[in-house]
Amino acid sequence: MPKARKLARAVLVSLLSALAITSLAGAPTADAAQSVVGKSTCPAPTLGQITCDAQILVNKHSGKTVRPKVKKATARRHDIANTGLPAPEQMTPAYLQQAYDLTYLSANRGSGDTVAIVGVYNDQAAASDLATFRSTYGLSACTESNGCFQQLNEQGQSSPLPAEDTNWAEEESMDVEAVSALCPNCKIDLIEANAADAQDLQAAIGAAIAAGANQVSISGDGIYTDNPFTDFSSSGVSIDVATGDNGALPAGEDAYPAALPYVTAVGGTTLNPASSDAPNARGITETAWNGSSAGCDTQEAALPYQPADGCSGRSYADVSADADPSTGLTVYDSPAGGWFDGGGTSLAAPLVAAFQAITGVNGSTPQWAYADAANLNDPSTGNTGSCSGQLSVLCNAAQGYDGPTGAGSISGQLATGAPGIGLPSFGGENDKTYTRRIAKTVASLQGGVYANGEATSYYWQYGTTASYGSRTKSLSAGAGTAPVAITSQLAQLKPGTTYHYRLVATNSSGTEYGYDGSFTTTGHATVAKAKHARAKHRRQAGRKLSV
Repeated sequence: MPKARKLARAVLVSLLSALAITSLAGAPTADAAQSVVGKSTCPAPTLGQITCDAQILVNKHSGKTVRPKVKKATARRHDIANTGLPAPEQMTPAYLQQAYDLTYLSANRGSGDTVAIVGVYNDQAAASDLATFRSTYGLSACTESNGCFQQLNEQGQSSPLPAEDTNWAEEESMDVEAVSALCPNCKIDLIEANAADAQDLQAAIGAAIAAGANQVSISGDGIYTDNPFTDFSSSGVSIDVATGDNGALPAGEDAYPAALPYVTAVGGTTLNPASSDAPNARGITETAWNGSSAGCDTQEAALPYQPADGCSGRSYADVSADADPSTGLTVYDSPAGGWFDGGGTSLAAPLVAAFQAITGVNGSTPQWAYADAANLNDPSTGNTGSCSGQLSVLCNAAQGYDGPTGAGSISGQLATGAPGIGLPSFGGENDKTYTRRIAKTVASLQGGVYANGEATSYYWQYGTTASYGSRTKSLSAGAGTAPVAITSQLAQLKPGTTYHYRLVATNSSGTEYGYDGSFTTTGHATVAKAKHARAKHRRQAGRKLSV
């Protein structure tokens, strides 16, 4: 770890212990995590009222928002073919793309697709904050002037926009930036309802569909004893709804609109790097997030394609994505003071909508999640955090279907095509590497490759600079969909020498270049010894000549 980063981390821990609120970019370190907690940006849900499901990371003692230090991207992702780029920090777009096997799809798909975000009240800085987020992470501009972004009221008009609300502004900023994170090529509509009730929310959903959205993401829900909506489904339009951040709901109370049978109800997960003790091909350990809501709505008929789970009605969630504010997305919202670490099922819903846009999933009903369950990730540990007399399957993650994570979490495995590369498992929590063992002249590397349904091969590039110059022979990663663990050895290296390396996977649909890593072999540099010997010989020769 560079000295500057070690110093920054030390300063972080010391500041947090003194109740400060600044952190390094990415997920909090183990020390910092002891001092931070998630906090809802909107008031707790009450019967008959719509509330947002956004969470922000705050200092648990002072309650002040954690302010991450964010590094500006130095190059765009497409530059990586020529020279390796450094691995992304956690809680950034590039990290989430790789964690869900979406790097290639995010770079190459989504053009012509429109994702609509439906919120409540006005976020007056949404366009400028989106510009800051995208430029910081090296994403192309998405503005009103270039036709990529538009902000409308619940009648589908650009004015007048509703009254401003800073809590919902944080929600809406997170949503449009989450779509940008996984689908930077998508157009984005932000539709703002006039009030936090079912009638206005439904009007805004209708406006989103009328404006031409292919996917509609709704990050608000209300607790109701009866369905307050009329049918707003639309053929060919995916509607993704956050289940809420309130744990398993008690019988007789349900989260609407998430409980509706024609929407995809989105639960939440926690996304942590795999450890050196338990490495895996994905490089990720994903569990149910302990705030994710789940339920059994007996007023709605059981979905015929849902597995039997003991619920006599409509079980939810259907699918899931990262929602933990300590592992989610670093978001920019100027009315809230700038950068913050965000999560909640409000983050998961727009991530799923963006995922549908780049994979081509038909989400007009939630059936897609169950039909594609074999190619989703299956978080099988964790729970909702609270369980008020509900069925165990609605409270606890398990293999196969469960309430907190649904049929599984999103994965590019379901889209046959270009390969993907798993994240590294070894090293410290914020300094991950593919190097498992390093010696004087050899280094053992271990990672993972997604063949994504096509015959795929892989190799490692390596050399003393990030231009590499050498490579291993190509080996097969098969043609399956699940990530395959691969192990390779670099031999005939020089002792005491720093090497750069990256993993490359390729098939007939494309080539995926991994991020740049480095290691230093043990021992002393032989080149330096040789230079020293030559210099000593010249000095001795000089002394003999001067006698």
